[in-house]
Amino acid sequence: MLFTIRNEKGDITRKLKTATKKGVNRLVWDFRYPSANPINVNPSPNDNPFQSEDVGQLVAPGNYTVTLSKSVDGIVTELAGPEKFEVKVLPGTTLPAADRPALVEWQRKAAELQRSIAGASAILNDANNRAKHMRAAVMSVAKPNQDFVKDIQGIEEKIRALQKKMNGDRVADQLNIDAPPSISSRLFSSLYDGYGSTSEPTTTMKEQLRIAGEEFEVAFEELKNVFNNDIKSLEQKLEAAGAPYTPGRMPEWRK
Repeated sequence: MLFTIRNEKGDITRKLKTATKKGVNRLVWDFRYPSANPINVNPSPNDNPFQSEDVGQLVAPGNYTVTLSKSVDGIVTELAGPEKFEVKVLPGTTLPAADRPALVEWQRKAAELQRSIAGASAILNDANNRAKHMRAAVMSVAKPNQDFVKDIQGIEEKIRALQKKMNGDRVADQLNIDAPPSISSRLFSSLYDGYGSTSEPTTTMKEQLRIAGEEFEVAFEELKNVFNNDIKSLEQKLEAAGAPYTPGRMPEWRK
């Protein structure tokens, strides 16, 4: 069974899925958007009471609708609804935001940056893994190493520079040396205080998010160039040289 929740504009806010059971059943929506974190099909149980659950931010107060559907063999059929309901803010907030929709909009912007940075970090890790395998594959081709080493070194240098921008200087951290904040640290600083808050984001939080977005825009273009151009070009050279399979490279069968 599929419950689809939409806002006043008709945009889907949340989709909740549950199995069919006999009798009267209840499904609770936590009034939140879905999480912006990468998908994990094998999540481990959260036994740490100090670790927050993987959830999205709270939706804005207002009118919503819910529709019940069934999904059989990929075909979705609506069964009931849309039924209207209203989301209200409970009283008792210590420092309530003067403009709650504006707060939610800022949190959604932060969640989108979080989603993009998390995805880019995964791609960067993949690029690093592919570079390691390509370096090892060079030893298995019947061509001089110098035909490939310069390309690999160039890719590895770019990956290290991007890792430093995205996640900071690990060596400086270990030696307790001051270093510029990384993109991830700026994002975390902004999200840690403001992601689940019902109060106005501070000027510092807004500024941290703005700087993180500007720096990420540059780093993301550099990452796309490394991934789509440098790595692809070297993989083509390795394939032409008959190198063994490396992750992410489609082999070409020479009949």
